[in-house]
Amino acid sequence: MPDNVRTQWCRGIVVTIGLAAAVVVPTIVAAAPTPPRFDHAEVVAQGLLQLDGGDVQWSASTLDIAVVTTLASDRPTFIAAAGGSPLLIEGSDGIDAILDAGEAVFRPSAATSDSSALGIDPSHAAVLGVGSPGGDGAVGDPFVPGAGAHDVELLHDTLAPGETLTVGGDLPVLLFVADGAVTARADGGASEAGAVDVVPGDATITNATDTPASVFVGVVGPVIVLTTPTTTIATAGATITTAAVTATTVAAAATTSPATTPATTAPPPPTTAPPTTAAPTTAAPPLDSDSDGLSDSDEEATGTNPGVYDTDGDGFSDGEEANVMGTNPLDPNDP
Repeated sequence: MPDNVRTQWCRGIVVTIGLAAAVVVPTIVAAAPTPPRFDHAEVVAQGLLQLDGGDVQWSASTLDIAVVTTLASDRPTFIAAAGGSPLLIEGSDGIDAILDAGEAVFRPSAATSDSSALGIDPSHAAVLGVGSPGGDGAVGDPFVPGAGAHDVELLHDTLAPGETLTVGGDLPVLLFVADGAVTARADGGASEAGAVDVVPGDATITNATDTPASVFVGVVGPVIVLTTPTTTIATAGATITTAAVTATTVAAAATTSPATTPATTAPPPPTTAPPTTAAPTTAAPPLDSDSDGLSDSDEEATGTNPGVYDTDGDGFSDGEEANVMGTNPLDPNDP
């Protein structure tokens, strides 16, 4: 991926009525700042943030979950599995997941999650969020990503002894060490299992120990600019032209027929005026309250929320998943 471009799915819809064609092509273009780059970390969860341009701040809390525990937050969060038994997540919005170590799920601020361990041992979990400054678990200094939509991702990597993970971006990133120990600051201080830190976007995370280390990294991407769809309509004059030519041909054939006598020669047939073709009309598009590419009626049939752009919070709109990608807009793990 180029350093200054992040790509999302684009939709192209072509509608033909008679000989009139309308082409609607929405595009998504990423703007500065430079998106982060990672050597080989894997994106394990992602969501979409709508920010007003003010300060935001990372937050984090860690806990061991055995019996059913309800997790809730006033900010968008990731729930990450750090070890122990697999973690069962049952969301109030119908999004459920089973997380093994190294996996995570994105949760909107309005959703609650009933969490429990699927095994004898507790599940080690971390709740990692980003939102308004202050509040429980706030970590690091506030920063300003910019007003608009932002892709927020949680990445996971297992670093072998001596291996490094290079972070290349402009905004501070959240570091959670799930296992082992790593260094990420210029002073060389080590962050051990369970530690949470906020490091610069150009930090290098290094495993300086002789055992593997497991880390999660939270990233806020650059502003995503959604451009207005453009429409091009072609005229449909060909139908009228064809009718006029046909009428002229019929009249010419009648006047060149051989005559017998003036008394018995039939008068030529009257020239027929070309039929009038009404201008093509375009039906009003179906109502799409959240502009996600899926009409309200289709959302009701699918089970998605007609007032939410991305019902399952996986970063892809309901219309993209249902109409373009062929994935389930109710399942954050598909794709």
